[in-house]
Amino acid sequence: MLRPVRMSKVKIIASSEHRENTLKHLHEVGLMQINNVNEKLSSPEWKRLINRSKQPEVTGKFSSLILECNHILNSFNRVCPRDEDGILKSFFMPTPPNIVSVDYSDSLQVLEDGGKLIHSLGSELSPLFTSYNNNLNEAEELRSIISVLEKMKNVDFDLSYVGTGDNASLYVGLIESERVKNLDDAVNDSAASHHLMEVHDYDENDRVVLLLVDNEYADNAILVARSVGLRTLEFGGLSGTPSTALSRLKDGLQKPDSDIEKTKQKIAVLAEKYAEKVEVVRELLTIERERCAVNVNIAETKETFLLEGWVESDKADSLTEEVNAVAENHTVVDVTPPDEPEEKIPVKLRNPVLLRHFELLTEMFATPKYNDVDPTILLAPAFLIFYGLMLTDSAYGLIIMALGIMLFRGAGRYDEGTRNMSMILASAGFVTIIFGILTGGFLGDMFTLKYLTPFTGIKFPAYVLEPLGRTPVSALGRSMSPILALLVLSLIFGLIHLNIGIMVGFLHKVKAKRYREAVDVHAWLLLFQPAVFILLGKSMMGLSLPKTVETVGQALFVVSILLLLFKMERPHINAMALFDATGFLGDFLSYARLLALCLATGGIAMTINMIAGMLMAGLNPLPFVGAVLGIVIAVLVLIIGHVFNMAMNGLGSFVHGVRLNYVEFFSKFYEGGGSKFTPFKVRRENTIVKSRIKPTAGEGVI
Repeated sequence: MLRPVRMSKVKIIASSEHRENTLKHLHEVGLMQINNVNEKLSSPEWKRLINRSKQPEVTGKFSSLILECNHILNSFNRVCPRDEDGILKSFFMPTPPNIVSVDYSDSLQVLEDGGKLIHSLGSELSPLFTSYNNNLNEAEELRSIISVLEKMKNVDFDLSYVGTGDNASLYVGLIESERVKNLDDAVNDSAASHHLMEVHDYDENDRVVLLLVDNEYADNAILVARSVGLRTLEFGGLSGTPSTALSRLKDGLQKPDSDIEKTKQKIAVLAEKYAEKVEVVRELLTIERERCAVNVNIAETKETFLLEGWVESDKADSLTEEVNAVAENHTVVDVTPPDEPEEKIPVKLRNPVLLRHFELLTEMFATPKYNDVDPTILLAPAFLIFYGLMLTDSAYGLIIMALGIMLFRGAGRYDEGTRNMSMILASAGFVTIIFGILTGGFLGDMFTLKYLTPFTGIKFPAYVLEPLGRTPVSALGRSMSPILALLVLSLIFGLIHLNIGIMVGFLHKVKAKRYREAVDVHAWLLLFQPAVFILLGKSMMGLSLPKTVETVGQALFVVSILLLLFKMERPHINAMALFDATGFLGDFLSYARLLALCLATGGIAMTINMIAGMLMAGLNPLPFVGAVLGIVIAVLVLIIGHVFNMAMNGLGSFVHGVRLNYVEFFSKFYEGGGSKFTPFKVRRENTIVKSRIKPTAGEGVI
């Protein structure tokens, strides 16, 4: 569990006649990551034996058909979009995808059948989409003109006169109200008395300008007018006043709107009948294109082909059996231990079921190297403890756990990332409930408020430690305030957490025979901490220690500082390493954030309850209506306030819980930098291979 899955290197040499079936079968079973063996062609020896493989010619046809599928589906969605799940429904009650069983047919069959469907449907849809787009553009253009004329219907002029006439030119345009004076001055300068200009209201920002200019001055006048902000309008083909033209345009809009609706209904019928089939064809074509694309990673001779890649060691025998079966034993499968640097060996994490979801958090930071430690089993419990301690409210934990479970049963059924996150939330909520019980947190101090006692009969819940309480608690043999006790608890958690990381890093380096790094990075810390505890125990904690123990503490301190300063490699003395000690102290004190967020959650919750209580108490003496109003307002304050508090501090607890692992903990032993194992595997959303399932009633067959 502290190591990624063991990998084996695999080479497959098989007869060329079994190439397509072998690749198809490997794609379906998804056991092998295929590497690019064409890199071998850089070697003259290999170049004499093998040739570079090429993609089949049909690859381009697959890509072309996929583009046509995308065009059809996008057009369907634009013209008659499907009813999409809302945000809440998509998370908690998503509509299940329609899964269709398909024949395990060859590539050419998929290409032929898919091509027939897409080309036939495309021929039928093309004139409909053309008609729809033309009518839509016509309607949009008419509406654009109508929207302008609606604001000009009280302006009296003939639209047919707009443009250049025999002796004068009439321009109509819009200009910002504050620029009308600038326009008037500019046109006067350019056309003097050879123009007429009328200004009418348009909207709150613009004015309509009618500008009549002698043709001799027209070109210069309109250039000047546009330079000061006049936006000229065109009314080609329209006649009469804006009011009469507006009436005709509205009547003319009925035809394209009617044609749009008729065409839309025809397209909707085809979408209902064929959209899901097109999605299935697109998925099958995409799968076949992936199979074709992998050919660039294959080397070949006249009679054989060569595959190289990786397989999980415990699945190597299964892979051998699968390949031998599909290639009818005309193959050689060579499985060997890895002989590459660990950076080139792919990594797959495999943890117990309950921890597998937390691999998401590990990979958010970095995938471990092949021989590195998989920190998931250490990260998961630490993150949950930190989260629960920072949130410490049973009601918030219950809500978060319920949300996680609902998300798992909703979108989590269809998406792996959502499934992992939902289980992390549910687990964090459960641990928060436990810490809420231990600290007496349930919507803050809800059940300790006086105004709830008559209804609940509960005065004080049972708890171990109330963070914001006043009752002293006994810890480390002395009486201290709850806040100080919680700070001590947080720092103890931090010290344990850091030392687990230090020990894991030390043992990992020793096992890898990196003894110098183990001593330089970890050994001094393992001696430094007990030395500091012994030396400061008497003065700061009042511990009574024997003289021998104090002497041992002094010796450990000296040895740890020497190990810190003196290194095996040059330069042998590194005075800057003393900052490692202060860095460790900073990491240690960083765990005080557990206390800070715990107090923030409880403090805000108590404030919300206090405000609600003041509202109820303040309005209670009033007549019945006032008392009811006070209760309603108080309930709203409680709901909104606690939802906000849960959301903000729940997010803060997540961020800081992850941070303590990523920054303080991982820095003691974890490097990352590995590459994830990505097997050559079919990814299906809309289809399932018929030969691999038991047929059920009502299944479609493509």
